[in-house]
Amino acid sequence: MLTGKSFRLRVETFGIEGTDAKKTAVLVPKDNTVRVISSPSPDDERMADVEWNGRKLAMFAVDIQTRGEEINSGALAKSTAE
Repeated sequence: MLTGKSFRLRVETFGIEGTDAKKTAVLVPKDNTVRVISSPSPDDERMADVEWNGRKLAMFAVDIQTRGEEINSGALAKSTAE
């Protein structure tokens, strides 16, 4: 389960932003952090909702796991404060 976990992306990675009517591809730069706000649903194990810079995106779960490194909340708070 990915919900609540944060990941620092080692590689720039695409996410999808928008509604059902209009979706836009967004490139999240390398070394940015995304926080998973909902894991993939059982009927679609591929997509997860993430928060990045105050924006809600959908990303492939496999991209988050393979292109990102999980960071704990203490490390995130420290990096944000610096």
